[in-house]
Amino acid sequence: MPRLYGSIPLLHHTGRGIMRATVDHYAALGVSSCATAGELREAFRRLAKEHHPDKNPNADATTRDRFLQVVRAYEVLSDSARRSAYDKDAGIFRADRPRPTTPDGMAYEAFDLLLAEHADEALDMFAAFLEKTGMTVADLDLPKHLDYNDARDCEFLLAEALERSGRWHAAITLYELTVTRERRRPYFRKFMVEIHDRLKTLYMRRIREAAAEGVWDATPDEALEPVFDLGVSRRGRAAYYKSLAQLLLATEHDYSDAARDALVSALELSPKITGVKKLCHALHIEHPVHGSAPMESTGAQ
Repeated sequence: MPRLYGSIPLLHHTGRGIMRATVDHYAALGVSSCATAGELREAFRRLAKEHHPDKNPNADATTRDRFLQVVRAYEVLSDSARRSAYDKDAGIFRADRPRPTTPDGMAYEAFDLLLAEHADEALDMFAAFLEKTGMTVADLDLPKHLDYNDARDCEFLLAEALERSGRWHAAITLYELTVTRERRRPYFRKFMVEIHDRLKTLYMRRIREAAAEGVWDATPDEALEPVFDLGVSRRGRAAYYKSLAQLLLATEHDYSDAARDALVSALELSPKITGVKKLCHALHIEHPVHGSAPMESTGAQ
């Protein structure tokens, strides 16, 4: 089974931020991850004195272990290089850390920030990466700058972060890129079902937004083609046509013809589809009986 990190299956161990530190050295010293060298030294001296075996000749194993934890924590955190490596493995990012300036470094920084669930900082770094490389979201080519497996994971996490931040048009582009790459070289495999579902939801949201703004000008078939290309059953297609008819009717703009076409398509695919009685009445369509073709009411205006 793939290892899960959040909602993404990391099918291959990349060694970059996926394996988390199991010992909290900051907690061992009772300081925050932003502690200065002086604060670390002060905490170490106080705790080492408190738990030192010479001060506690009758100490039990727990007390001795506590002393060793303090010593190990200070050994790591007092060394800037070891502290930096520990912070990275633990998913800790400090504001004063040096920022990468090369495209490869920026790409990995964005990936590490995403793995550590620092989405805002990751998106800022991603924007800087795009500016540095001259790429756009549409022509993003992360495998040029990351290990291929890291690039696939990073693309998905970026799409997820963009979607959650409300930049879902860009999220659609990255999810579509994920689908294209998957068809060429499978990586996510069964997890693609979830990615497809996310894309379908965003495609419907795009239609809803365009219709609400009065700029939707596609036919029902054209609008739903990207959804159906991801794989939808006959009954599922009927449900999408029905949903399209509903959302078109719900706008303040006149999309009644398109809504009628969408509902007719839904009924042709699934004559017994439920929850369409009011829609049929609103669109002057006679509900088909036992599989007969839907017909427009003679009273339609």
